[in-house]
Parts: sequence; C-alpha cells; structure tokens
Amino acid sequence: MTSIKKYSLLLLSFLLLLGCQINNIETTINDDNSNRKTLDLKDIEIAAPYTTIEQHEDAFYILYHLLSNDYYNGNILSIDLIADILAGDIYKGGANASDIADFFEFQKHTINVYNSTLKAIWEKKYDGIRVANALLSNFNDELFPENLQQEKEYYKAEARALRAHFYFELARFFERPPIIPAGKFEGYNYTQPTEVELYSFIASELFEVSDQMRKHQDDFGRLGKYSVLAELVKVYVFYTGVYKDESLTLKDGIILNRNKVINIIEEIIQQSGTSLSPNFEELFQSSLGKNNFNQEVIFEIVHDKKPHLNWSGYEIGNLKSQMTGPVGYFNSESSINWGWGFGIPTRKLYDSFDENDKRLNSTIITAKKLIDDLKGDESYPLSYSFNHTGLYNYKYTTHKKSDGSGGYIESLELHYDQNYHYIRLADIYLIGAELYLAEGNQAKATEYVNIIRQRAGLYSKSTVTFDDIVEERYHELAIEGHRYFDLMRWGSNFLNEITVSSYTLYESKHHDSKYFLYGKNLTGDIGVEADFETTFYAPSRGFLPIPQDIIDQSNNLVQNQGY
Repeated sequence: MTSIKKYSLLLLSFLLLLGCQINNIETTINDDNSNRKTLDLKDIEIAAPYTTIEQHEDAFYILYHLLSNDYYNGNILSIDLIADILAGDIYKGGANASDIADFFEFQKHTINVYNSTLKAIWEKKYDGIRVANALLSNFNDELFPENLQQEKEYYKAEARALRAHFYFELARFFERPPIIPAGKFEGYNYTQPTEVELYSFIASELFEVSDQMRKHQDDFGRLGKYSVLAELVKVYVFYTGVYKDESLTLKDGIILNRNKVINIIEEIIQQSGTSLSPNFEELFQSSLGKNNFNQEVIFEIVHDKKPHLNWSGYEIGNLKSQMTGPVGYFNSESSINWGWGFGIPTRKLYDSFDENDKRLNSTIITAKKLIDDLKGDESYPLSYSFNHTGLYNYKYTTHKKSDGSGGYIESLELHYDQNYHYIRLADIYLIGAELYLAEGNQAKATEYVNIIRQRAGLYSKSTVTFDDIVEERYHELAIEGHRYFDLMRWGSNFLNEITVSSYTLYESKHHDSKYFLYGKNLTGDIGVEADFETTFYAPSRGFLPIPQDIIDQSNNLVQNQGY
C-alpha cells in the first residue's frame, strides 16, 4: 500500500476538490502531524468534471481508506467484531459493562435507537457511497489516453463494486437503506427501496462490473473479478435465506438463481487462482509470514501500520487486533502483546470444537497457555476483563509481527497491519456445499465439506446433512464476522440459539497459584452469571434499528420492525 503521507495528501486534495466537509475526522497532512486540518464529509457537493487523472486516483484512496478504516467519528467500527458479539460467539469484554456500552447492548440484544456505534456505521458506509457517486458522476473519459483505457474501466468498475459493498453492509444491518441516486450526495431523504429493489441493485452492480475488473486482487488491496463474484455469492445466499426467495432478477433481465450461483462458485474454485492454504494457522499467524494476501483469500481488506502519536479518523490499522489482545499481558518470549480484552470467546464456542480439530488452537488461545508461556517472568502478569472466560481470540489479535515495532510503542493500538480476510475460499466451498445440498446433489456437498474437514485433521464424512454444514461453518469461520449473518439467513430457530437464559460460571480445574490474580482463577470464568446471559430480541429478525438521529433528518425513513 502507498505511504501514509501520500495517502493523506491524496485524501485531502480530493475532498477539497469536491468542496465537501468531513464530520469529526482529523486527517493527517504530513508525517510529523504538525499540520492538521479537520474536514467534514457530511454533504458532498457535486463538482465539475475532473481535469486530471490524479483526481480520479485520489477518489480511489478515499474509497479504499473507508474500506479499511475501523475508527470513525470517534467510534470503533470493526464490523466483524460487532457481528460476532451479536452472534453470541464472543462477549463484549473490556474493563466493565460501560466500557464501550454500545457493545454491551449488542451482546444483550437490547439495542437503543440512539446507539452511537450504529450511527457511525451508517454514516461511514454512506460516506463511501457518496465518494463513489462523486467519482462516477465527475469521471472525465477524455483525460485517459489510449494506453490507459483499461485502467479507466478499472476505476469505474471498482467504484461501483465498492459502492455495492457498502450498500450490502448497510442492508445486512439495517435491512432497507435508501439508495442515493447517482450524482447525489446530500442527506438520506429518499424513499426506502423494497428488499427486491435493493438486492437487485446490489447484485446487478457486482455482476455487471465483474468482467470489467482485473482478475485478481492486488497487494494494494484493489479488488479483482473474483473478489466481486465472491461477494455476489454472499449477497445471493443472504437475500434468498432471509426473504425465502430462490431467485433475484437483475436489472438486465438475468435471473440470479441457485444454479447460476453454483456455476459462479465453480468458476471461483477453478479459475480464481486461489487455493486452500495447506496450513490453517498460516492464515492468521503473522509469525509464519504468510497471513496477509494468503493464497486462500479472495477478498482482502487491507490494514496498514504507520505510527501516529494521536487518535484520528484517518488510522487504517486493524484496531480489532488491539481490542482482542489479553489485558495486562506482555512477555518478551510470547508471540503476542498486551491488549484491551474485548471480544472474549465463549466457553460454548471453545467446547464445541472436536479435540482433534487443528483449527482450535489457531482460533482461540487460553489464559493457561499465556501464563505458562511467561516462564516465571511475572513483571507483566496477565489480568482479566469483563466477561472473562480464560479464552482469547487468536485469529485477529496483538500478533507481534503485525504491530510495526516488535513490541510496545506509544499509540501502538492503532497500527496492527493484520489484514481482514473478508472472504476466503473455504467460505465459498461451504456455501457451495449448502447450495449443492439444496439442489439434491449430496455427493458434491459431501465432497466440499470433506475438503475443509481434511485440512482440519478431521475424518471424512460419508454423507453430510445441513446440520453438518452449519457446524463446519461454525468452526471454520469462527470469530471472522460471518456467523451472525448466517444465523439471520437460516431463520428464527437459529437466531433463538443466541439466547442464554441460565448461565453457570465455569470453574477451572487448574489450581496452581500462578493462575490466580487477587484470588480469582484466570483460567476460568470471572464475573456474575447475569453478565453472560442474553435474550435474543425476536421481533427484530436480527436487524438493527436505523439510528434515530438519521430518521429525524428524513421525511421518508421508516424505523425497522420491533424498534
């Protein structure tokens, strides 16, 4: 990825070109942070057609910045972390219940319409949509010479693909976000589309641009053809699952049905150039040197490390890494740094893994192992957080090789460069198994599930059921932000499994004094039962409320069911 300095200057120049303002985002102008300017991207005005190719490039830096940014308008917006809290696979954690209280609402499914994180999610995605609209509206074809015609088409296709991605994220959370017409940048005062209209628009954009893009995602993170087709597959299964409609008509009359999506899946598997990583832990362990841009990843959201001694909306490090690291832990011999103790895995998730499953130790690391690794060095002992279970996320965490320094530095929190594997080939295999099974092709479904199980060191099944596929997705994609949306598309019976009405604190069997802090056993549960319990809010069907502040700005938006 380009340097932070160049990235910042391009961001600034494009925003000034648009005559726009960016709400509550401080953007770094130079490397020493001595010169800063606050911009506001609330209302982007329509600008004249671009007069240089560089202006088109500037828009791209903004779009990909918005794709990567996890800290926006003062809110932590790791979408995959939020989704996994909603799914009940991880607890909020942190210092106490009020430490990012919005997240505790997600855990408890008692979500307030004034939840500030929801508003920030909404605004960030629409900022991306507005920038894409601006790029497409102000595009100047005449600037591109003959030798840049292909690059010109890439720019347009990527802007449309990223815009569709932002709409899809909005749709999965808020159900029917309004579609802002091309060339428009202001407000949200548009009539909400029907489900069919919204998903037809999203799917049509992804389908149409796929052939206009380069084949593969590059090491800057610019999307490729198969990144877009993979997201189209996820759009299809979410829409058809939630709305019980097996087909979707695209705007050119093409019918996107199960058979066509299976063909797309086969094309991804056979022609995308991706393949399963032979070693599951390589996908996430930066010490192995193969996690970012791993051969298995189809759609990669890139994070960058560049120390800034401040908090700003510009940072594009993987903030989830810092959030999920263990509280109070640092050891020169360990593979990870201290963290904030959010995103604590549930005992249910940990216990659900087969003891022979190779994925477990790459998914969750235990407090016992962390303490054992101290080897008598207790100068930085492990502490505990709210919802402590003695378990920590080990896929996305404070891996030392990802921190930009090899150890603690001031403001290190913002600068882990572990990329987020938004769509992996394993995900596509398992969706393929699900669709093949629905088509009655059990042999193909079994083949695809067994491909995933074999890498995990598990025995092959003679035949698979739908429940087998559900279980395999649970373990293969654990703590990667997919489970909640799977539960939504599978229906109310699965969503109701989020409810935990009676919880018993887990008492560890490990009683060596080194595992205790202030009389509490760090290898078991710490807290009160009520903080580990939740009741899924069935009237929502899994959707979140549209932020009330946004509704108040509009004459057309209708609040979601149940709120």
